[in-house]
Amino acid sequence: MMKKTTTYAEIVGRVIAFRRHRAKLDQSELGSVAGICQSMVSKIERGISPPSCVTLRQMAGKLGTTAGGLLRDADRVAADMRFYGDTVLDAPPSSPLPDRAAVSRQEIDAMVHTTLS
Repeated sequence: MMKKTTTYAEIVGRVIAFRRHRAKLDQSELGSVAGICQSMVSKIERGISPPSCVTLRQMAGKLGTTAGGLLRDADRVAADMRFYGDTVLDAPPSSPLPDRAAVSRQEIDAMVHTTLS
């Protein structure tokens, strides 16, 4: 299997997109809560523009979690990606690799490496 490279901002964006889809919200609905436009939500979800702390907190509240919860999810995905040999750029320092990943390679691919609208 080919190793992949992604940025931490892309992972955070994919976590937000994953939770938004699960909450059955569109980008405009999520953006209105955070005071940003749909195109900015799209940029955040694609990892092009990381959200501010305030925006992250407002989005998290609408998604039924906290900003810390979103970042913990992103940290778990980043750790699992490193476990599978992928490269995560700009990620916060991590603890040693776990003995096993929390999620499967397929789940990571579905969350991080697919196009969500």
